[in-house]
Amino acid sequence: MVVDGNAAMRRKDRVRNDDFAWEVAARAPYATLVTVDEDGQPYGVPVSAAVWEGALYFHGAAGVGKKTACLRRGTVVQMLFVSRWQSDEADYSVDYASAVFVGRPAVVENPDEKEAALKAIARRYCPTSPDEKTAQYIAAAQHAVDVWRIDIESVTAKARADTP
Repeated sequence: MVVDGNAAMRRKDRVRNDDFAWEVAARAPYATLVTVDEDGQPYGVPVSAAVWEGALYFHGAAGVGKKTACLRRGTVVQMLFVSRWQSDEADYSVDYASAVFVGRPAVVENPDEKEAALKAIARRYCPTSPDEKTAQYIAAAQHAVDVWRIDIESVTAKARADTP
């Protein structure tokens, strides 16, 4: 993975490596997807993302909505994660861990990849759900959703402490 050279960080002591970034993504309660709409305006939306096979996956309603319209344009997107945030009032600061992934979106067409990605998302957000129940839910719902993969081109991570 290449650290995004276009986003030079002022605080070099807060820069973290790729492994840290992926750990932030795995721990964050949600992500914010940022793209651009047809008028060139930024569009950000929270998504339930999962890390699987070196890519980021999320889902949305099949074929409809502003998010889908923006993603279908195929332009570079960002996905932002914050896994830790705690006020440090004594220092008038915040202890945090964050990561920004940059890449291109692709709708997942392969049925096996789509099912595996939906399982990864389900395990991420419903970790105690029995596998059989998850499989039934996915079988019933998979035709109503699109699954998107972000093929990562660059990543940056930073933190005010060493814990993702």
